Amino acid sequence: MKKTLVLLALAFSPVAVGAQAAAPLRAVQPAGSNGRGITVNGSSVLRIPASSARITLDVSSTNNQGSLNVRAASAVITVGAAVAGMNNVRLNSARVELKNGDCAKPLANARANAIDAAHEKAALIAKQLGVSLGPVINAGAFDQVNTDGSCMSQYFVGPMGAQFPPGSDNTDADYVTVAVTSNVTITYGIK
Repeated sequence: MKKTLVLLALAFSPVAVGAQAAAPLRAVQPAGSNGRGITVNGSSVLRIPASSARITLDVSSTNNQGSLNVRAASAVITVGAAVAGMNNVRLNSARVELKNGDCAKPLANARANAIDAAHEKAALIAKQLGVSLGPVINAGAFDQVNTDGSCMSQYFVGPMGAQFPPGSDNTDADYVTVAVTSNVTITYGIK
């Protein structure tokens, strides 16, 4: 049974489906804890400036259809050259990928915020139950950062305008920043 669950977990893990993410962190349960306690989740999203951008334009015309990959610095020249031979050019949509190459310190801050949020939630639940929190008996973290330590956000611009990036505050600054996300699950013993 354990081998089947491990294989299923691997088959549906973010790495297996193409997401680039750091390996989840796990804490070992102390002897005698039996895994009983208060289990809570915490999450945190910090936004940091993007250090690079890539724009993919989905265009069509009467004689051609396809996608153009554009670096932000050379967008006008590349797009101009690529569409010069196309008739009746129409921009269907654009995908904007923003990247920051060094997310280690923001990730540590996001994880600390997520742990604090989980602890506050567990303390409130313990108080409502009339018990006290004990030691951590299990913990896991899933950080949305690429394996090279960089992080990326993306959003789409369609005929109705741009969609705000996930985890944003819906401000103009969100179009030029990258989300650094940490999610934790912690089980605290109870006394």
